[in-house]
Amino acid sequence: MKLSKNTIIVFVILIVVAAIYRVFPDRPAGFTPQMALALFGGAMITEKKWAFLLPLISLFLSDLLYQGLFAAGVTDIPGFYEGQLMVYTCFMLVTLFGFLMKNIN
Repeated sequence: MKLSKNTIIVFVILIVVAAIYRVFPDRPAGFTPQMALALFGGAMITEKKWAFLLPLISLFLSDLLYQGLFAAGVTDIPGFYEGQLMVYTCFMLVTLFGFLMKNIN
């Protein structure tokens, strides 16, 4: 996948929308756009660094947003938490599964 200007714009929009969606109250349980980005990135993006960075940047932005809301007293959920490294590692594993999906007919 060639990273043209339009592709980069779409990626930025996906990252921002997924990050903002994560902090919506009462969102459907079990639906995480970042996880979809990780699977999509692994399956469709040929440049591996971008396939990994797409969901991780979105996840980090939403963690920053959560931390800001937590610091302002709007939510009880902190943006930075114990076990955060494990969550990021799991997202990288989902991206690896996406790489494996390319080889399945």
